[in-house]
Amino acid sequence: INVSKAFRRLTAYATWMDEQKAVLLDPPLTLESVKTTKDLLYSRVAHDDCGRVVWWLDLAQTNFKAIKHVPHSEILRFFVWLSHLVMTDKSAQENGIIFLDCMDKVSFYSYMTMLPYQLGITIDKFMIGVTPLKTKLVVFLKRPLWFDVGFGLLSVFLPSRMKKRVEQPGPDQASIEGIVGIKNIPVGFDSFN
Repeated sequence: INVSKAFRRLTAYATWMDEQKAVLLDPPLTLESVKTTKDLLYSRVAHDDCGRVVWWLDLAQTNFKAIKHVPHSEILRFFVWLSHLVMTDKSAQENGIIFLDCMDKVSFYSYMTMLPYQLGITIDKFMIGVTPLKTKLVVFLKRPLWFDVGFGLLSVFLPSRMKKRVEQPGPDQASIEGIVGIKNIPVGFDSFN
């Protein structure tokens, strides 16, 4: 374990949480307090056959119109609540996490305007730079052409270790079964089961 890196991550986490305390502490973060946002974003958490935690996000089942009317603080609270749920999972601590996003039927405009810019930056800072979880894999399913083109351009600049953590399987169910196992796909995810 790299103790100095772990300490920097813990310091970043404590600083970020302190900066956001006005939004996060009142009311307390509970399932009930984030239910509105949870119901609009198809997001599930499960385990795969390797013991990793899988954070599922199905953008095709996300209500983009309604999410625009949810206060930004409520969206942030949902992501923080769900990430804390994952952080306290022993399997996530020991085996890491997989982010699995289904992008079926999502237009470039919908994707880019789903979250206001500043809120997106705040959530990215929290998810990428603050949470102490080891991301083992990021999987993008049913990618639209605009995403493949954009990621193709971006991937030229990604370090090889980051490229190894991104997978873009085919659109069939068998491709996702090979990553997480058939019994681990949440009911209703991308109409797979």
